[in-house]
Amino acid sequence: MEQIVLDKIQELAKTKPCILVHFGNPLALKHLGELSDFDAVICAYQGFIEAQVQAAVVLKGR
Repeated sequence: MEQIVLDKIQELAKTKPCILVHFGNPLALKHLGELSDFDAVICAYQGFIEAQVQAAVVLKGR
């Protein structure tokens, strides 16, 4: 992820209520800034697209 995108995510977490839903490798969370700036952090790591789609469906409440 480009640094400008990471910076924007960190800015949003500090200024607005945010829930971080991370579908990538959990080791990458360290690049997203202070996790305590987020209201919640959900890590849904799984390498299969089908698992990611189902996690998104659950999060949307369908």
